[in-house]
Amino acid sequence: MQELVRAELWEVKPFGFEFHDWLVYQLSREYVLAERASNAARQAVSRNPDLREAVRARDGDNCRYCGLRVGWSDRRGNKGGTYDHVDPTGPSVVDNLVVSCRGCNSSKGRRTPQEAGLVLIQIEARSDLGTNLDPTSSELGSEPESDLKHGGSSYLDHPAKSDLDKNKTVRDPRPDPTRPDLLKEKDKEHVDALCALLSELIVGNGSKRPTIGKGWLNAARLMLTADARDPVAAERLMRWCQADSFWKANVMSMPTFRKNYDRLRLAANKSIADKARPGGRPTPEQRAMQTLSLATQTDEREIGA
Repeated sequence: MQELVRAELWEVKPFGFEFHDWLVYQLSREYVLAERASNAARQAVSRNPDLREAVRARDGDNCRYCGLRVGWSDRRGNKGGTYDHVDPTGPSVVDNLVVSCRGCNSSKGRRTPQEAGLVLIQIEARSDLGTNLDPTSSELGSEPESDLKHGGSSYLDHPAKSDLDKNKTVRDPRPDPTRPDLLKEKDKEHVDALCALLSELIVGNGSKRPTIGKGWLNAARLMLTADARDPVAAERLMRWCQADSFWKANVMSMPTFRKNYDRLRLAANKSIADKARPGGRPTPEQRAMQTLSLATQTDEREIGA
C-alpha cells in the first residue's frame, strides 16, 4: 500500500486510502456512454456520402437554425458548414440531420433546439432566408476539408451535386484532404515537431527513447486534422502531462496522448485550481500550469461543446 502512496496512485485519508483524483481520472458511466453514442453518430454521417448528399439536396447551403449561408471550405469560423443531429440522441437519418453553421452547432451542443433556445427553420420557409444570407461566406466549388469535432455532430463535407440523381449513387472522386500525402507543409512540420517533443520529454523523465513510427505520426496528424487541435495548445498540454507525476507514467506514446487529450486538459485545469497558493511564490510546476491554462481555454473554444 505504501508503494501505491509513494507512486501517488493512492492518497492517505483519515478514513483510510483513496484513489488519487478518482473523479478526474475515472469517467462516469453516463459520460462514457454519451461519448460512445456521439462518436458513433459522427462516424455514421462521415462514412455515408449518400446521407450527406440527401441532407444537402434538401437544405441547400443555409443553416436551418439562423438562415445564414454557410461556407463549406471554412474549417474553423462560425460561418463554416457542418451537419447537426437535431435530436442529439436520435439516429443518423435524413429526418434527424440538418445543415448548420458552426456557430449554431457549437452553441447547441448536445441539446435539442428547444433546450438551446434555437428555432428549427422549416424547409418550406427557405424562400424567406434571403434577408439573412451572406454571399461572401460560402465558397462553393472550392476544395472542402474534413472536420470531425469532439463533443458534437459537426462535419465539413463536399458540396452536394446539383445534378443529384436519386436513382444512382453519386460519389465525389476527390481525395480525403487529411491524407498524409496531402498535408500542408506547415502541418507536416507540426506533426514532426510534436512527435519529437514527446519523445524528448519521455527520455527526459528517465525512460527509454520511443520509436517514432507510423502509429505516432498518424496519431499526431489526426489530432491536428480530424480532431482540430491547436498545435501550440497541444505542445503546452504535452509539457504539463510529462511534468505531472501521475500522467508522465501513463502517457508514453502519441496515440495515448491523443486518446486522453480531453481528460488531460480537464486534469490540468483542475490541478491549476487545486494547487494555487494565494500570496505565495508559484513553483515552477505552477508557472508551467498557469501558462498552460490560456492555451487550454483557447483550445476549448476551438473544439466546441
